[in-house]
Amino acid sequence: MQYLSTKDKQTACRVQPVKLIYGTNMHIKENSIMTVNLNRLIKTIIILCFIPFFTGCKPAVTITSPDDGSVFEQGESITFSGSARDIEDGELSGDSLLWSSDQDGKIGTGEILTTDSLGTGKHTITLTATDSEGEWETDEITISVNESNDNSGGNAAGVKLSISETGSLQNPAWSPDGTEILFTRFRNGYNKEPADLFVFNLEDKSVRLLVSDGSGNINLPGSSWNSISHKITFSSSREPHDEIFIINEDGNPGDEIKITDRSFKVAYEPTFSPDSQWLVFESHILDVEGNGVITKFKANASGSYIALSGENDDCRQPNWSPAGDLILYQKSARGKWDIWVMDTDGINHTQVTMGSGDKTDASFSPDGQWIVYSSDEGDLEFANLFMVPVTGGSSIRITEGENYDGAPSWSPDGNMIAYESSQTDPEDSDGTTLWIIDAPEN
Repeated sequence: MQYLSTKDKQTACRVQPVKLIYGTNMHIKENSIMTVNLNRLIKTIIILCFIPFFTGCKPAVTITSPDDGSVFEQGESITFSGSARDIEDGELSGDSLLWSSDQDGKIGTGEILTTDSLGTGKHTITLTATDSEGEWETDEITISVNESNDNSGGNAAGVKLSISETGSLQNPAWSPDGTEILFTRFRNGYNKEPADLFVFNLEDKSVRLLVSDGSGNINLPGSSWNSISHKITFSSSREPHDEIFIINEDGNPGDEIKITDRSFKVAYEPTFSPDSQWLVFESHILDVEGNGVITKFKANASGSYIALSGENDDCRQPNWSPAGDLILYQKSARGKWDIWVMDTDGINHTQVTMGSGDKTDASFSPDGQWIVYSSDEGDLEFANLFMVPVTGGSSIRITEGENYDGAPSWSPDGNMIAYESSQTDPEDSDGTTLWIIDAPEN
């Protein structure tokens, strides 16, 4: 079987032999030159019947905008347009045209696509056209997305992590050496299970699946990855109800071990003590959503469950301090959430944050002197990131913009903060993406 190449963009078709009179085989070559000496009439007949003998034709695809080498600022809307034509299917459109970035993965489909969520750096943008027979061809351009110099737009001061996974990416937690980030991926939107755990490598941009079983597997920002045991802790909604699990940091789906096991109580959002001996988490009576009790339990699943907060309070999202002397948590009182701290034996409960608005998703700085959290204080439409001394006092705003920014986690060296972000209310969006911002100088 021979091939015919057109002058269109790298279009190639396999040409079937044409059976002529007296059993003579011939092939059609470029510019309709025949391999046998036929008269003009036979040539005309063959040319008119040319197209039906094509099989396996690849589409011709072209990116028409933006221009190759274009430069944009982070957060700027970028419109991609392209076209593709197939000799068998005609003009291709919709899902037949797939846009992707070598940094961010799939961008979308269609002849025209607009996005403002590409991460910073150089991107190779590929438009892949696929016809009805599965034949495909690509066109590529390179663009650059630079960090914006305007810090008034919330995420303009941060850097979006180029993670290829789809869904809502939430709850970043740093590895002890600061080279990787653990996160929860909700498959169907913000806080919409099922959810899986992934590990993102900041150096080579690879993504590794850690936990996935079709249920809701959720980690907490902060101290959910332990430097001594090299284990990660999380909660899972797998049957019969939510419990706490741990897995080795280099584990694979199915390697996780169940730690808590109570028929009448559920357990959520655990973190490790610095020495790896204890887990602290929020616990509820089964089928009762309110009145969360901060509870600690041995990481080897031995001993008794120890309640650290009152059964009539509603306390959640505990995180252990780096020195191991304090546990922070959020408590609902008088219609709003605030951040509190207590000793690890459950005494000396002290309110840290004050004022209007909800304060949630808190974790410690590496030196234990500061607490970072998410809040809509000051009548913000959507929560931004704030920090406050562990002893209380005035808060410092970290992100400033109209975005939602939440679930912050401080890097082990104290230089950066990872967080989740959405340009609108995350509950009304497809979900959040993960970002990193420089931590303020204390």
